[in-house]
Amino acid sequence: MKRCLLITGFLGVISLIGAQTIIPAGEVYGKWDMIGSPYQITGDIHIPHDSTLIIDPGVVVEFQGYFHLKVSGRLLAMGSVADTILFTVNDTTGFADPDTSLGGWNGIRICDISAENDSTKLSYCKFQYGKAVGDGWFLNAGGALCVIDFDKVTVSNCTFAHNSAGGPAAESPAGGAIHLAWSDIRLVDNTFLFNRAYEGGAIQMHDSDPVFINNFISNNRCIQSGGGISCGGASNPSFSGDRIINNSAGSHGGGIILWGPGEASFSNVTVTGNSAHWGGGIGFSGYEARIINSEISDNHAIWLGGGIAADESELTIRNSLFEGDTALSQSGAIHTWQGKLHIRDCGFNDNYSETGGAVHTDFSTLDIERSSFVRNTAHVGGALQVFDGHLEIDSCLFDSNEAAVNGGALEYIADSLVFDSLYVVRIRDAHFIKNRAGTAAGGFTIQQSHTDEALIDVHVDRCRIIENQARQVAGFRIMRCIQEIRFSNSMVSGNRAEAWTGGGTFNAGSVGSISNCVFYDNQAATVSAGASSGGFGVGNGSVAHVYNCTFVKNSSGSGGGLYVHRGSEGIVINTIFRGNIPDQIALAASTDTTPCMLTLHYNDIQYSEDSIQVTDSISTLFYGTGNVDLDPLFVDEASGVLHLQDDSPLIGAGTASMEIEGNGYVCPPVDMEGNPRPDPAGSSPDMGAYENQHAWPVGLNELISTANGELCLKVYPNPFSQAITLEFVLPERSRVDIRVFNLLGTEVATPVTSMMEPEVQHISWNPENRRGGIHVVQIRVQTAGGEVYRETCGIIRAL
Repeated sequence: MKRCLLITGFLGVISLIGAQTIIPAGEVYGKWDMIGSPYQITGDIHIPHDSTLIIDPGVVVEFQGYFHLKVSGRLLAMGSVADTILFTVNDTTGFADPDTSLGGWNGIRICDISAENDSTKLSYCKFQYGKAVGDGWFLNAGGALCVIDFDKVTVSNCTFAHNSAGGPAAESPAGGAIHLAWSDIRLVDNTFLFNRAYEGGAIQMHDSDPVFINNFISNNRCIQSGGGISCGGASNPSFSGDRIINNSAGSHGGGIILWGPGEASFSNVTVTGNSAHWGGGIGFSGYEARIINSEISDNHAIWLGGGIAADESELTIRNSLFEGDTALSQSGAIHTWQGKLHIRDCGFNDNYSETGGAVHTDFSTLDIERSSFVRNTAHVGGALQVFDGHLEIDSCLFDSNEAAVNGGALEYIADSLVFDSLYVVRIRDAHFIKNRAGTAAGGFTIQQSHTDEALIDVHVDRCRIIENQARQVAGFRIMRCIQEIRFSNSMVSGNRAEAWTGGGTFNAGSVGSISNCVFYDNQAATVSAGASSGGFGVGNGSVAHVYNCTFVKNSSGSGGGLYVHRGSEGIVINTIFRGNIPDQIALAASTDTTPCMLTLHYNDIQYSEDSIQVTDSISTLFYGTGNVDLDPLFVDEASGVLHLQDDSPLIGAGTASMEIEGNGYVCPPVDMEGNPRPDPAGSSPDMGAYENQHAWPVGLNELISTANGELCLKVYPNPFSQAITLEFVLPERSRVDIRVFNLLGTEVATPVTSMMEPEVQHISWNPENRRGGIHVVQIRVQTAGGEVYRETCGIIRAL
C-alpha cells in the first residue's frame, strides 16, 4: 500500500521547534508544508518504494551536514514562480574544497527504484551547495541530483547553483549539479550556474537519452571534459532552445562534450562564450549529430575547434551561425578528423585560427551548400583548410577572408604520405570575392605534395573569382601534378597580385582544361617582369587546354592574357584575346632544357602573331588555322560585359571540333551561362565564353535554307583581308544576282547584277571600307527557261 501520510522518521521521532522542523535520519513521506518550514535534515533520509513525499511551494529544506535524500518512491517538489522550494545546507564553510564533504549536502539520489513507480517532479526549486564526494561511482556523481536507471523524472523551472562533484581524479567525479545513468529524463526551463566537477561541470550522463528544452547553462566548469554538459556511454540527448554560455573545461568540450557512440540533436540552441583546450563550444567523438537554427559564437579553444571539434563523427549543420569563434591552432569554428561534415545554409563570420579560420578538416568528407564565409582569418586557409579528404562546395560565398600566408579563402592539400584514396574536389557556383593572402592564392589554392601521381579529381564550375589579392597568384592556384583538372564556366576578374599571376594558374606538373571562362582586368604587377601573367599562367611543366574563353584587359610583366613558361604546354581554341598588356600571350623557357609549346586555332588575337612574345629560342609557337584579328564588338567592354553584339564578326567564327596531334577537340555543349553551343545546332560556335543567341536571325535562316548546290560555289581565300573571289558554274546563259548580307539579314552590297555566259565564272569582290567580320554571300541564277538556282556561304574578312 502506498503511503502518502504526514512526516515520519526512521525512529518515528519528529521535533517541531518554533517555526522549524527537525528531520532525523530515516524514512520520510507525506507532505512538508510552509507551517513546518524550514525542514532541518540531521541525517540521511529515504522515501521508500511505496511512498510519496510532497513538498509545498516556499518550503526550505536545510541539510545540517553532508546528508542526502534518497528517493526509491516518489518525490513531488513543486514550487511556484513566487514561492520557490530551496534545497541547501546550513553551513557552507569548506565548500570551496571539492574533494571533501565540508560545506555541502549530499543531494537527492533517485535510485533503487522500480520502473513501475509514478513520476518524480521537481518544479520551481533551487538547489545550492549540493556535493557528491567519494572514492567511486556513484558516490562522486551528481552534487544536487543523481538519477540512476529511472526515466520518469521531470525537472522544470529549477535553478542549480554552486553544486559540486569531487573526490579522487582517478575516479572521474562527474556532474556537478546532475548525474544521469540509464535515465531518460526531461529538463525544461532550468538554470545551471557556477557548478563544478572533474567531468560535466553542470550535468554528466551515461547511457541516457534526456530531453533538454530551454535550459540556461552558464559559468559552469570542469577539470577535464564538458564544462557545461558531458555525455557519454551511448547517450542520445536532444537539445531545443537551450543556451549554453560561458562554461569552461580544462580539456575537451567547453560547453558540451559528447563521447560516443551516440546520436544527438540541437535545435535553436545558443552556444557562446565557452572555452576548452579542444572543442571550445562543443566536442564530439564517435557521434552522429544534427544542428539546426543554432548560434555557435565567441567560443575559444586553445588547440582545435573554437566552436566545434569532432573526431570520427558525422555532423549535419543547417541554418546556423558561427561567429567570433577562435582557436589558437586549428579550426576557428569547426574541426573534424576522420569524419563527415555537412553544412547547409549557414553563416561563418569573423572566426579565427592559425589554420582554417572557420573550418579545418583532416581525413574527412566536407560538403557545403548555400553558406557564407565572411571576414574569417588564419595563417593559412582564411576561411577553410582541408587536408586529405573529399570536398564539395556548392552555391557559397567567400567574402573578405584573409590568410597571412596561403589561401585567403581556401587551402586544400592532399599528401601522399597519408593518402587513402583518390579525393574528389568539386567547387560549383561559389563566389570568391575580396579575399586576401599574404603570400599566395588570395582566392583559393588546391595542391598535393610528396608525389608525382594524381591524388585529387578537381572540377571548378560556374564560379566567380573577383577582386582577390595576394603577393603571388591573386585568384586561384592549382598545383603539383594534379591531372585532368576541369575549370569551367567561371568569371575571373579584378584580381591583383604583386607578382606571378593575377587571375589564376596551373602549376608544377598539373594538367587540365579551362573552358567557357572570362579573365577580365586581372593584374600582376610588373615587379617580376618576364615571369608573370595577368590573366592565366601555365607553369613548371604543366599542361592547359583553353577552350572558348575570353581574355580582356589583363596586365602583367609579360603575357598579359596568357603566360606559358618553364616547360609547359598549351592548346588554345575558340578564344578571344583583346587589350591585354604588354602582350596577349607570352612563352618563356627558364633554362635551355625547359622549352614551352603553344598551339593556337580559331582564336581572335589582337595584333595576331605580333602580340605573342616568345622570349627564348627553344620554345615552339604553332599559329594554326582559323585565327583572326577582328574587333569582337563586345556589348560593353569598359564595364566587363563581354557578350558579343548581334553583328559581331566572331559569331560562328569558331570550330565545333577538330583533331590535334591525335586528340579530338569538341567545343563545350553550352556556353558560360548555360546557353546551347553552337546555336543553332549544326552551325559553327562563336568565339569566346558567350554564345550569341541571335546568331542567325529569321531573315538569314531563310537565305541559308535555299542553297541547292547546283552552282558548285567556291570562295577563296576565306578568311580574307582585301578581296575575295567567288567561283561558280553557269549551266546556260543566265541572269546572275550576287548579294552580301550581314548577320542581321540586312543587305550591305550587290557586287553583280547582270546576264552572264555559260562557263566557270570568277567574280572578285573588295568590300573596301566595310569593317571586318562575318557576312553571308547569296548567288541567285535565273535561266532563260525560268529555272532558279541559289547558293549561299559565309565569309570572314579579317582586319
